Amino acid sequence: MPLPAQGYAKISVTDPWSYAQLGEAVEAWGFRMMQHEHKFYDRAEVARRWFADEFTPVMRMLHAADLVGSSTDAEAYLIIAGSATGSCGRTSGTTRSFDELQRNFRSPRQRRHATD
Repeated sequence: MPLPAQGYAKISVTDPWSYAQLGEAVEAWGFRMMQHEHKFYDRAEVARRWFADEFTPVMRMLHAADLVGSSTDAEAYLIIAGSATGSCGRTSGTTRSFDELQRNFRSPRQRRHATD
């Protein structure tokens, strides 16, 4: 994923396989963005837009809600991307609320009690 140096500094994971998952999440987000905007972007532009329009705002919300914990920013993002089941950045930009982010970070047991 071609990012500027400051972007690479924020993208780190402890499990090397997570880089592949992150790459797939960025590609999927970019595909949905291009479909929504009816435009084609190269990999560098998709990566730049994902970092600015999706990753950075999501991480700002996660940090503000104190939901990152001991994870790296990229690992916390992958939790959101994985639990959103393809809705990550639904169109072009972040459409998540604090409530949605908190629901995604709850444990399965906490989720069950929240719906009772």
